[in-house]
Amino acid sequence: EEEISSNQRSSIPGTERHTITEFQELYLSDCRSRQLSAKYLQSIKWTFDNLKRVMGDTLIVNVTQDQIQLYMAKELERNRKPRGVSDDLRVIRAAFNWAIEQKWLTINPVTKIKFPKTPRQIPKRLSLTEFKQLVNAIDREDDRNIAIALILTGLRISELLSLTWQDYHMGERYIFIQGKGGHEREIPIGSLLQETLEK
Repeated sequence: EEEISSNQRSSIPGTERHTITEFQELYLSDCRSRQLSAKYLQSIKWTFDNLKRVMGDTLIVNVTQDQIQLYMAKELERNRKPRGVSDDLRVIRAAFNWAIEQKWLTINPVTKIKFPKTPRQIPKRLSLTEFKQLVNAIDREDDRNIAIALILTGLRISELLSLTWQDYHMGERYIFIQGKGGHEREIPIGSLLQETLEK
């Protein structure tokens, strides 16, 4: 039997040993039973088909961290976006975690992999025309005011809903925000935002 190096996975003695193809079908079957989305099921099939293209239809116990690194490098060489490759790695990691639950594996080779850095995307700004069209499409005044406040501040819904009058500094014309992870920031208030907040 082929020797497995130190960075390769090991199976638990006496348990089933599956090829990537066999494992892919078993995992897909389990995901269908849990009624996961058709989009996610397709991503599983697509990702594992790509994985086999890089490393062949090997036993899953023989998949190593080095091979996952190679897979990542090969996909990036094909000019795939880092976000897409990261999505693949999340699919593989979730699948191998499931294999560990089935006691088919003891180690997940994706766990210590550093995912490719995804460039931060700058949100697209609405034009004045788009802003007016969006606001005018909302019938209820309360909902319209909430939408205006969200657009003008860039706040999360949870941040907006947690605001109190103590956070609203009318004289200095700013809102104090304690956001996700305890991060604090100040949002300047324009005339439209001030009018909206006072409603």
